[in-house]
Amino acid sequence: MKTLLLSLLLAVSAFNVQAQPVTASTDLLELPPALPFETSPWATVVFTNQTDNAIDVYGLGANGPFGFDWECSGGGNVELPPRGTCVLSVRFEGGEGQPLGVIDGLVGFRLSTGTVLVDLRAFTYAPMAPFGVRNLRSSLIPLGFDLELVQTLDARLSAVETLLADASAANDRRACGQLQFFEQRVLQEAAHDRVRDWSAAVLVVQKDAMWLNLHCGGPWRNQ
Repeated sequence: MKTLLLSLLLAVSAFNVQAQPVTASTDLLELPPALPFETSPWATVVFTNQTDNAIDVYGLGANGPFGFDWECSGGGNVELPPRGTCVLSVRFEGGEGQPLGVIDGLVGFRLSTGTVLVDLRAFTYAPMAPFGVRNLRSSLIPLGFDLELVQTLDARLSAVETLLADASAANDRRACGQLQFFEQRVLQEAAHDRVRDWSAAVLVVQKDAMWLNLHCGGPWRNQ
């Protein structure tokens, strides 16, 4: 059913793409992260009528675990006024069986002039960071990092896994150095807007869960 809906939305959009008088403020709406079984905060996308004529609003077509509400200027939700706007509010609505990680979806704002499509992306995360280098490594791809960065970070984590295999204090300290480089690289990528801040935060939380269980020195470390 979802595949059929997506095909219909794409077909309608393709038919109207060259004469589309309504524009969206973004073609990809990324929602704030949410815990399992909880909804994310609302995020918005604005649709603007670029013409001097009113345009009928037929509603929405969508797939994915998302909730919607919209309001158009002028107080009515069945018409997009000339040069007016409609604000679509979107939130992620997770439920039982929803896996952790990135969730992609799609919404189509259906108008008398055609359907305007916006891709949706949400993220769910565990309230407690899963411990262990394998859990940390398995988070890289679901967080949406590009392949080159995944390979760079995974090489460091692979070294950590090798060092921790013999459970010696000396190798634990060497592993701390690899984890420190890992965190610095993640934060550097976030600072240059190459990864999302919340993606970096998820990895750092998981890294800290490991850091506290290693012999990294200092009275506050677990020995």
